[in-house]
Amino acid sequence: MNCLEFRHACLVDPLTRAPTFHDHAGQCPACQAFLQEQLTQEQRLRAALAIQPPAELAARILLRQSFVRRTRVPLALAATLLVSITAGLTGLFLSHPASLEAEVLAHVRSEPDHLTSAKSENQDKITTVLHTLGARFEGDPGDVRYAGICDIGNRTGGHLVLRGEHGPVSVLLLPNRKTTQIQRLQDRDLHTVVLPLDGGSIALVGANDENLERLSQRLRMRFHDPRV
Repeated sequence: MNCLEFRHACLVDPLTRAPTFHDHAGQCPACQAFLQEQLTQEQRLRAALAIQPPAELAARILLRQSFVRRTRVPLALAATLLVSITAGLTGLFLSHPASLEAEVLAHVRSEPDHLTSAKSENQDKITTVLHTLGARFEGDPGDVRYAGICDIGNRTGGHLVLRGEHGPVSVLLLPNRKTTQIQRLQDRDLHTVVLPLDGGSIALVGANDENLERLSQRLRMRFHDPRV
């Protein structure tokens, strides 16, 4: 089980007893921390659902029902609150979006053909992609094998593939995708680094022995106004 599979399984059921799930948690500190966060949320939710109503609540409701005019508003309010609480709890279960680094890794794995291109990309196309996203290389990207505009996590972004020291390296341009700190994700054969930039983020995905941070320093990527 890799990090992406682990996190998907954790969001579905953080209490699973699957051996591969717990084996991965014991070997990956980042996923262990993610698991603890989900378990904490699970405990809070269970505690909220475990609140017991007072024993005399049913008798009180029956008594109040005899006063029709006085109970219509409170009962309607109680029904509204119950619907709101139910909707909120449902939203809590469904509001576990994948992390940005997981989105990036999933996107790269969904487009394997881009990693196998043997020809250098046309410079005009590279320039068009960068300008469309308001991006610019201040450094030397080296040999660019692919450049294109694509949807990354339901948002428009750019996908470049460079020739790295240990294989192809995907560089994903994420304008307006804010992150305040470096994020990393380790997979079975790839690792991901997401770096914050002014105006967005940049993500690099490459082989586990590829020095992605050093490559990002060489690129010196920045975002600017695409109209300029």
